[in-house]
Amino acid sequence: MMIEIKEERHEMYEMAAVGDLGQYEIYVNTNDGGKTPHVHYRKKDNWKEFHTCIKLLESDYFFHEGKEDMFNSGQRKEFQEFMESPVKISRYAGKFENNWELACFMWDLNNSDVVIPDNAVMPNYRNLLDKK
Repeated sequence: MMIEIKEERHEMYEMAAVGDLGQYEIYVNTNDGGKTPHVHYRKKDNWKEFHTCIKLLESDYFFHEGKEDMFNSGQRKEFQEFMESPVKISRYAGKFENNWELACFMWDLNNSDVVIPDNAVMPNYRNLLDKK
């Protein structure tokens, strides 16, 4: 787990990394106040340039302040492929079928208010809306 400092508000957030997509990263916040299981997807070097949240249990965005960006078709495809792919984080490789299961585990581990059911099924993120 990593601790990050958000400079403009001087608040500390803990995060659990799920994966790296080149210039973008996917993570789960610890004790996220949203109460909706989701991952953050943001541009590594400029959070303000691109930052959005994607629900884990349905193919939908979870917009909240400063996290309202929408995927273009390439990002949507890349996100779906990443979630379907085997886990590359060595500590978790082989323990989960794919990155979506790892993201669900990270949510449950770091957010005790809302637990993802054991019988949950990965949504088809290809159905997310593209930005216009």
